[in-house]
Amino acid sequence: MHGALLVHKVLSSPAYYQRWADELSVVSKRIIEVRSLLKAKLLDLKTPGNWDHIVNQIGMFSYTGLSGNVKKLNFRKNLWNSYQQISHLFIEKWKNQFGKL
Repeated sequence: MHGALLVHKVLSSPAYYQRWADELSVVSKRIIEVRSLLKAKLLDLKTPGNWDHIVNQIGMFSYTGLSGNVKKLNFRKNLWNSYQQISHLFIEKWKNQFGKL
């Protein structure tokens, strides 16, 4: 289905719109939770720096401020794998609950 048609279908159907709004709320809360967990882990690891910006940012993407040393890069790699797994779970949940639009 073409993107614009999909958006039209979701936004013009009260049932689909409610499903979308509910899922958006779940995703938004999860992003906030993951950012809090990330900040807590960085503090637990005594990673130098102030990490308040991680939890103060809004939107889906965030700037971590991590530099390129190997330990930090491995941490980011593991975090990225976690994000991929979470994304996969949300997609599967949507398919199982709502099927195709």
